[in-house]
Amino acid sequence: MGSGHDCAMICRNKWSDIQSRKELIQSLIRGDENIYDFDPEWLDELKLILGLCWQRGRRDGSDGGIGGYSEVLDNLSGCQYETFVPCDDGVASKRNFLNDMRKRFKLIAKSQEYIGLVMDLSEEEDDLDISVKICSGAVLDSMNFIEWGI
Repeated sequence: MGSGHDCAMICRNKWSDIQSRKELIQSLIRGDENIYDFDPEWLDELKLILGLCWQRGRRDGSDGGIGGYSEVLDNLSGCQYETFVPCDDGVASKRNFLNDMRKRFKLIAKSQEYIGLVMDLSEEEDDLDISVKICSGAVLDSMNFIEWGI
């Protein structure tokens, strides 16, 4: 076991009960700015949660199947959405992450309302953090994160 498994264990423990997962989804969908108490590493934890759900979805089919979120998981594990790249101030990688999630969302969406919400998200730099949170919340909810966990 390595540090990746340790982080996954911490994450699974943190989000082990239905109420905490429900509150997370609600906060993400609202685009709450203080969801992570202004933790600058909020995106890393959110990507870990999503990655673990996509990993589960790859096995049980809840990731959208062919062309679904397993491709985003591959990109995630290949560090394609990391914001530490010297030539990127974080905007391009977040935008790519958002667009890759949006592109597949119709494969898993729980409702037309969610589809509209996700497709209407802004890619503008000032809105990007909120858009990533909202999209992530819709993805997690559509993959039954509240009920199944990670």
